[in-house]
Amino acid sequence: MSDGYSEVSSESWFSRIGSSIKGVFFGFILFGISFCVLGWNEYNSVITANSILEADSSAIEVSADKVEDGNNGKLVVVKGKAVPDEEVKDDVFGISISAIRLKRTVEMYQWVEEKSTKKEKELGGSEKTVTTYSYEKKWDEEYNDSSKFHSKDARDNKANPERLSYSSTTTTVAGASLGEFELSPALRDSMRNFVPFNVGAEQLAAVPADVKHGLKVSEGGFYKGRNPSTPAIGDVRIKFSVVPEGDVTVMAQQENGSFKPWHAGAGKDFEVLYPGLLSKAEVIKNLQSENNMMTWILRAIGFILMLVGLNMIVSPLTVLADVVPFFGGIVGFGTGIICFIIASGLSLLTIAIAWVAVRPMIGIPLLLLGMGAIIGAIVLIVSYANRRPATA
Repeated sequence: MSDGYSEVSSESWFSRIGSSIKGVFFGFILFGISFCVLGWNEYNSVITANSILEADSSAIEVSADKVEDGNNGKLVVVKGKAVPDEEVKDDVFGISISAIRLKRTVEMYQWVEEKSTKKEKELGGSEKTVTTYSYEKKWDEEYNDSSKFHSKDARDNKANPERLSYSSTTTTVAGASLGEFELSPALRDSMRNFVPFNVGAEQLAAVPADVKHGLKVSEGGFYKGRNPSTPAIGDVRIKFSVVPEGDVTVMAQQENGSFKPWHAGAGKDFEVLYPGLLSKAEVIKNLQSENNMMTWILRAIGFILMLVGLNMIVSPLTVLADVVPFFGGIVGFGTGIICFIIASGLSLLTIAIAWVAVRPMIGIPLLLLGMGAIIGAIVLIVSYANRRPATA
């Protein structure tokens, strides 16, 4: 790690009050967006769940050994070995291999700028911000433009080479089959079970002359530089991985010997591929698990948006109390707890309202829990307001 470079800035109390008041506007925007995210998420979750149930009742398991024309337009589950119709090729390095996908990962050894920020409240309500930039040599797939480093010393003495003429990329074979079926482009692109592909002297010999200069084989990949054991700034390493032929299971609409998305009456489309030989029940279980996971992720995002929005709305109170940082800390802690409780309650209420219509046994308890959280927040606010005169 190199020496750090720090920038110190200070914002007055009045400036902070103005910024927090402006932040109230954006807080209300985030607060409103959070309801949209939570409401849409629950709606989408129900639609997806109903679509999966419809797929479960409609799908039929068919053999990959023969394409039955009578199944055209039907939702089918087909399992077998996915085999590429031809070799997949990396046009830059000239590598060709019998695989469904080929990924090239390019990393450069370079200077990377790291940023850390520390805020300190001062008596009188002002706030000092110390931003520290540190510089480290590391392998990075992303190019770091050293001309944009904040430290002049770093810009002058820690310069990275020019951006490479090639970068990381993934190439998919033009065609692949599953028994007598042809895998659609969407299904081929969805395959992500990559495994390392080690290159050697044979692959190095196939690299075009204009790219081959300075390349050597190292640790199963290509290396451009003097010594792989002691990398220097500007050295490059290239690794490869592939999705080989292997067992897969597809659930999609059969379309003449290939596949296309199947549209459920509930609203969702299905054209999925999973590694391994799975039964229809296992495919349905995977879809349900994915729906549950995405639902909880978006619930968390909606809750965080609401919590951040509420904190921005009440932030002027904390800034006003920051004339004495100790009091500001107490107010910030208290409003933070209240915002957390309110965000929890409103999130539960939003989720519950969406579920009451479709699954009352789940929605009603959530509704009661959300209302309890809101009532608890109101009690806390009233209790805090009544306590202040007594301690004055």
